[in-house]
Amino acid sequence: MYIPCNKFRLISYQAIFLLYLTVILILNLDCTERSPDNPFDPGSHIHSPVNLSLEPQDKTVRLHWEIKDIKDFVGFRIYKAIGDSSKFFLLKELPAETRSYLDTTLQYYQLYSYRVSVQGYDIESSLSNRKEYYPGPNQVMILSKYGYSLHQFSYDLKYRLAFYNTNYLPYNWDIDLLGNCIWYTIPQYHSISRINLSSKFKDTFSNPPLYQPIDIKWDMVNRRALILDQIKKQIYIFENQNITDSLQLDSDTYFKMHITSHADIASICDSNAIIFIKGTNLSRTITFESGYIGKDITSCDDFIYFLVANTRKNISLIIKLGFEEFSPQILELSGIYNLLRVHKKDQYFWASEVLEQNINRCVKLSYTGQRLLELTSQNEIEDIQINMIDHSLLVVERYEDRISLFNSTGTKISENVQVYDPIRVLIIE
Repeated sequence: MYIPCNKFRLISYQAIFLLYLTVILILNLDCTERSPDNPFDPGSHIHSPVNLSLEPQDKTVRLHWEIKDIKDFVGFRIYKAIGDSSKFFLLKELPAETRSYLDTTLQYYQLYSYRVSVQGYDIESSLSNRKEYYPGPNQVMILSKYGYSLHQFSYDLKYRLAFYNTNYLPYNWDIDLLGNCIWYTIPQYHSISRINLSSKFKDTFSNPPLYQPIDIKWDMVNRRALILDQIKKQIYIFENQNITDSLQLDSDTYFKMHITSHADIASICDSNAIIFIKGTNLSRTITFESGYIGKDITSCDDFIYFLVANTRKNISLIIKLGFEEFSPQILELSGIYNLLRVHKKDQYFWASEVLEQNINRCVKLSYTGQRLLELTSQNEIEDIQINMIDHSLLVVERYEDRISLFNSTGTKISENVQVYDPIRVLIIE
């Protein structure tokens, strides 16, 4: 059969056109399968389908992750970096049904970073968000006044391990390690309260004659609570859920109390300090020099330390008193200090120095008063605590909602700004 040449060309053009349409259709179908929302597509709008979180505990950390917008994949890859390095190495490959992993290869005082990816068929998604953990000894309890709460955090202050609602405004506190509970005062309701750290069970005691309990200390030797009532001018002894006895204070307004490891009780006011000797009816009063005002009180072994300051002379005194000594030892410091902590074994102090209104600076001092280290100035410091194991320091800036962790050389390790109105910190040993 004879086909004209021009008709043959028409059939050829139709075949080419059909082939072109087929190619376009295949390409469009492929693009539909690999849309801009495909997490395995390098051009995807999704940065990573994995959301990573950490649950630290001392020298271990458990990784948890969630995934989204992805179904058909092989498994996960966990990447880890040590120190400040941005170089991640492959730590572990896990099957697709896994959503957590426990890393036990950690050491104190080393920064660890983690990221997780999804492993597809011959392809890998982008890495998840980066999470960091800096392990160290002990955990931290934070008391929030106007947040009506207690918070338990990891050593590096980055991870909240527990939250406790106090219901009322807490003012001061102490910990009963053996009983695993926190005691705190509620002055506006003439009460004290106790929270069990394991069960979170809370009970409140408003036994008369409590009126304005502003401080509480736990007597671990005798297993009882000591309550300083500022209005009643008494130190009440609370045991077996009742007030069983009291210690009479003089007419001055005492604002802080301390109990030594031997269960001797001391309290401080503007003009003097008083010490009640354990197991006796004896007490001893230390009257401050004229112009000096009481600031703080602490103890170490067989000694009690009182901090007083004279703003007119710009001088502070650390008064060290041993129970077998008649005369106290006095260390004079240039400047005004309002908080004092002492290290038990290495014979040094951390003190908060007042530079100007609402501006403080933490200073490390030898037992002879020599300045060993100064931190940069900070907004008004509400509390400081020394970690007795590694010499690190916790500093509370209440009005900045900031708790900072410094190592023994004064370098800031980390900070926490998650807790509203922090007023006190405790280190759980």
